[in-house]
Parts: sequence; C-alpha cells; structure tokens
Amino acid sequence: MPEPSLIARLEALDDEAFGDLVFKNLPAGAPPQLWEALLSPELVHRTKAAITDVARDLMVTVEENKAELSELEYRRWLGKVGKPTRTALDERRAQARTASLKAHAKMVEADRNDGRRLAVRLAVGIAQHRAACAIAGLEPEPHDKALWSLLDSERVGYGDQVVTPAEMLERGIWRNEATG
Repeated sequence: MPEPSLIARLEALDDEAFGDLVFKNLPAGAPPQLWEALLSPELVHRTKAAITDVARDLMVTVEENKAELSELEYRRWLGKVGKPTRTALDERRAQARTASLKAHAKMVEADRNDGRRLAVRLAVGIAQHRAACAIAGLEPEPHDKALWSLLDSERVGYGDQVVTPAEMLERGIWRNEATG
C-alpha cells in the first residue's frame, strides 16, 4: 500500500512535472514505492497518460530522425545528380510527422474504445441491478437511488447527439453492445 502522503504529493504536481517524474523513473531500478504510488488507483490513469505522451514523443522523434537520415541519403544521392529542393525535404518531414500523428490517433481511438466498452458494461450492470431489485420487490436504499440516478444524469455522445446512458439502454443500443 503506497503512502497516502506520497500519493498526495504526486497528485499535486502539474502535468509537465508529473510527466517528467514518470519519464525519469522509467528505467529499471526506480524506487519501488514510487511505482507503487504511480500505479495506485488514484494515479494509474494519469501515469498511463504520461507514459502514452512519452511514447508519442519518442515516436515523433524516431520518425523525425528517420526523415533526417532519409534526407541525408537523399542529399548524398542528389550530390551525384544535383541539389536538393527545399520542397522535397519539407515533404519528407511532413510525411514523417503525419505517420507519427496517425499512430498516436490509433492509440487515442483504442483508449476511447476501451472507455466506451467500460461505460456500456457499467450502464448495463446498473440497469440490471435496478431491475433485479424491482423484481425482488426490494425497497431501494439511498445508495441504490444514487447509483441509478447516474443513468439519467450523465451524458454521452452518440453520433451527433448527446444522450443519457438510460436513453442508450432504452433504445437497446448499449444492451446489444454489451452482449456482443
């Protein structure tokens, strides 16, 4: 169990300082109590985001380095046949940047899909809990009502609409997604 004071200190860091701390402690041999705190429920999503940012930045750097190496090879070739044009060099850099941004977009989409699957499972579970209580004739307790109210109070995007999880369930859309 990580120290609550360490978690509190880490939570207080701004995003840049937090990202720097995660990056500097990525190699093996980093203090285990730090990683225990970084992977605690309070910080695990922020830690994942910081690592994802580091990975994206490294991918951009690698792609830019590939573009520069390619540029050097291109210049050597052109040294034999003529001078490089600025447009050709800029185009190679743009292609490298586009490739890295596409890779990052795929990672973001995968995270979004994971979040959507979780939201669907939670909404279906809450609805099933409410239905089971009604079938059993149980009087809902305040915590039940608080849980159930989330289905009507939260908002989610669906196409060009913003709807509640309850509406998604009523339309049968999320129920179908949850069952496959």
